[in-house]
Amino acid sequence: MSNEKQLKESVVKFLDSMIQPITTCLQLDQDPKVQVAACDAIFNITKCYREEILKSRHFDAIFSNIITLIGSTNQEVRDFAKKVDEKIKDTVFACLSTK
Repeated sequence: MSNEKQLKESVVKFLDSMIQPITTCLQLDQDPKVQVAACDAIFNITKCYREEILKSRHFDAIFSNIITLIGSTNQEVRDFAKKVDEKIKDTVFACLSTK
């Protein structure tokens, strides 16, 4: 097994514990800089751990909070939330296409 695959499998074990504080920031923090950083973190986690993010017990919270942030009055927050929304949609489509 390659080192990259081993690393990915190790990280997947801790995915929920990584996502939980990010979803808290998405939901509770009103600072646009924190919201943008949280969106960016979710985007990168989704990019790296595609199918695993869909299986996460926090997926509903992620999706709900991203949809809420798309309606933000801050343009940068809206843009990042839309970027995450597109990545999630692409991930769902890719996972459905491979099955």
